[in-house]
Amino acid sequence: MALTQISTNGIKDLNVNTDDIANNAVTMAKLDNSAGIILPSNIGVNAANMYNNAVTTNIIADNAVNADKIINGAINTAKLADQSVSLDKFVHGTSSNNGKFLRANNGADPSFETVSTDLVGDTSPQLGGNLDTNNRQILCGDSTSGVGFNNRIKIGSGEDLQLFHDSNNSMIINSTGILVIRGNSIKLQDYSNGHDYLTCAQDGAVELYHDNNKKLETTSGGTTVTGTLTATQFTYSSHPGHTAFTGNNSTTTITILSGHNVNSVLVVYNGVVLTPTTDYTINGTTLTLQFTPPTNAQVIVRYLPN
Repeated sequence: MALTQISTNGIKDLNVNTDDIANNAVTMAKLDNSAGIILPSNIGVNAANMYNNAVTTNIIADNAVNADKIINGAINTAKLADQSVSLDKFVHGTSSNNGKFLRANNGADPSFETVSTDLVGDTSPQLGGNLDTNNRQILCGDSTSGVGFNNRIKIGSGEDLQLFHDSNNSMIINSTGILVIRGNSIKLQDYSNGHDYLTCAQDGAVELYHDNNKKLETTSGGTTVTGTLTATQFTYSSHPGHTAFTGNNSTTTITILSGHNVNSVLVVYNGVVLTPTTDYTINGTTLTLQFTPPTNAQVIVRYLPN
């Protein structure tokens, strides 16, 4: 018996409903793509009514699906195949957005924002971590003398410590408390030759130099002076006494108190402190000068406390 085809023209409106169609009786192959299917508004199409892969891009007309047709939250990452959305599907902005970044706005629509890298225009930049010079230099121009001027390294909440160069001199200024320099060994030297001005050793000597020659050194027992020590006046809080001698252009010996040596007396010649052993020696109660004082020259032997 021959089969008779039934077209849509041979079926009255609403004569065929879902109760008249067996389950799985109508497949995609039975439907004419060009005819289309119009469903009444009370019949919804959901995932339960559709086969997997039943709707392909060939079935969906261009521009048929837009944001108004999609329920909020209906499409999430689980509904998207890997790499199914490419960059050309995202809003690109206009030429005014060039160099900007897309910013999340706490639930609102994202917006294009500028990330400023202008350190000159930023009047209050802050570091989020350590600043690495990357084998470069930090340069400061000359600063005008005075407090509060620019081109300086300023440290402290009140800018208490400042380092700068004023076109003529390099300056370290501390306006609060004590400026403390710590080191196990400290030296002050000249720039051109590296000659010492001052050297300090931990738990040891402090040395003063003249033209890179040591002239004064502190020791555990006192101070050693190399050369002549000149003073306009000597003042003692207390001392055992002294012996005075006036030169006569011939005598080189002076009688002193017993019990003294070159380290327990201070010999002053015309206001100049003489160097022990080099300028005089002591044997018992006799102090012998290594030169002859001229007439009226004054020699004072001061006895130091033992």
